[in-house]
Amino acid sequence: MEKEKVLNFLNKYDYNYSEQNNTIFVKLELAQQVIIEFNDPNKIIIKDKLIGWNFLTGMIEIILAPYKFRVIF
Repeated sequence: MEKEKVLNFLNKYDYNYSEQNNTIFVKLELAQQVIIEFNDPNKIIIKDKLIGWNFLTGMIEIILAPYKFRVIF
C-alpha cells in the first residue's frame, strides 16, 4: 500500500493524524498512537504506542533543566 492510499483512507474516515518525512502518526482514543513508517519501499512498518498522561504535565507545561525548574502556564 502506498503512502497516498493510506492518507486517503485516513481522510475518508476522519482520523486525526500528522505527517513527518516518511512517517504518519495517527492519534486514536485512550492515548493510543499508531506509527506508520514508509522508509523501506518494499515494506511498511506499523507500530503502536500508548502515550502516558501525567496529572502535572497534562494541566501545565513543565520544563526541567539542570539546576532550574520552571513552570509555564
